[in-house]
Amino acid sequence: QNSSAFIFIPSVLSTVALHDDTLTKKYDIYTDSKGNIIPHPYFDINKIQTVASKSYLIEVTPIDETRKFVSIIVPVIYRADLARVCIDSIINYTDFPYELILVQEGNDEEITDLLKSYDAKFVQNKRPLGYAGAMNSGIKLSKGTHYCFLNSDVVVIPDWLNCMMEAFYFDEQIGLVTPTYSEMPGRQDIGHKSDKDIEYVDDPLSLKGVCFLISKEAIDKVGQWDESFGLGGGDDNDMCIRIAKSDFKLAIARKSFIYHYGSASFRKEFNDDVGFSKKYAVGQFNKVRKKHSIGDKPRVFIGIPDQDAREIHIGIRYFPHISPLDHARNTIIKNCLEEYWDYILQMDSDIVPPPNALRELLKADKDIIAPVCLTFKSDDNGLMCPIPIAMRYDEDGNYRPYYGNGIEETDTITGGMFLVKREVYEKIERPFAFTYHKDGTVIYSEDFYFSQQCQEAGYKLYTHYDLVCEHYKTVGVKNVNDLMLSVTKDEQVVAKTG
Repeated sequence: QNSSAFIFIPSVLSTVALHDDTLTKKYDIYTDSKGNIIPHPYFDINKIQTVASKSYLIEVTPIDETRKFVSIIVPVIYRADLARVCIDSIINYTDFPYELILVQEGNDEEITDLLKSYDAKFVQNKRPLGYAGAMNSGIKLSKGTHYCFLNSDVVVIPDWLNCMMEAFYFDEQIGLVTPTYSEMPGRQDIGHKSDKDIEYVDDPLSLKGVCFLISKEAIDKVGQWDESFGLGGGDDNDMCIRIAKSDFKLAIARKSFIYHYGSASFRKEFNDDVGFSKKYAVGQFNKVRKKHSIGDKPRVFIGIPDQDAREIHIGIRYFPHISPLDHARNTIIKNCLEEYWDYILQMDSDIVPPPNALRELLKADKDIIAPVCLTFKSDDNGLMCPIPIAMRYDEDGNYRPYYGNGIEETDTITGGMFLVKREVYEKIERPFAFTYHKDGTVIYSEDFYFSQQCQEAGYKLYTHYDLVCEHYKTVGVKNVNDLMLSVTKDEQVVAKTG
């Protein structure tokens, strides 16, 4: 089945061992299609895969408060097992001068005992204040020149903090630095290609706050974390926007890398309820939008289904729930709603859109609109001919191909390429699904089902007939059709003159 190269597929799972204690839990590790660990270009990843021996333990430089040192603030609300691995890795693999501040959210006794067992500053919010509140509680105890806000579901590696601190020495205008991760869509992912050690980031909405290293100067100027975001989500983007607006630069330290388990607190809080998680993400997005002017230009996410993508074959092999295509599309939508996109454009990998297609679709300003994709099918006379994948209901309530002009309302749109406003997906619980006959054959494919869902929700669908896509499945069917018409006209001219 086709899937989507924009699905955020978990990596193959491997066991991490740290501090003479092999964990029974599994964590996301970057691997290839055969499950082999892929080395980071800057360090030997196998070190973190073996039980840490004394030779790996790092002697920390004593803190000199007249020089730069980092206050590492780690909030913990759930999963003592993850927190222990995180804190052990900080202690074992951090040699830049630092102080450790552990913030407990809630009153779980196991977590309390764990955090108090470390030689670190400790504060407990028995009434949880959320991620932002926990960070602010840590700031109150901090004395560092820089603050490292670190999630408790990560594992750091040697030189992780040194490589991030290099950015502040490299450019004094940098206010916030983030590392790369093993589980992160976008530019912070370890797989994102870059030829620079320090990569500047222009879009403050593109960074995720799994690990933010922020200068005290920047925090003093923009203020602390905004606790109105509650449990979390959106507060990291809010911080990035405020820092960027204050003329500080944002950057990714590409030589710094940490493993990320991924949303451990949210998984626990939402009981893996995807539906509720989606609604929560929408709410957090709207908080950021209300607080900040995100900009006049629309933000468009483009997802391209690709049945040949290596990552997709890995994903389907290990995570069959994302196949077939309807599950893949729904996963795209869920993840996009957790990001800051105004439109979502999905386009199959065998589609070649005409020039300026996206610009023209946006200009139409419709909730749901698609260009024309053609396919070969038999007409009422049994002749094979190109027809648009755009339908209207006939008098009997059956779908019939509709040949239109310009922008016209249709009852279905093509799944080959279509542009949808964010609000549509916010209102539809499950946008894509196949429907089946009892014998297992398909009644409606996922794009037709989506069209039906949109109409039931009160939306109209439009097809832009002036935009005709090339479709490799039909071998450039429009060109073939034009050629057939041209040959026919030539034959008619010959017949008349002959």
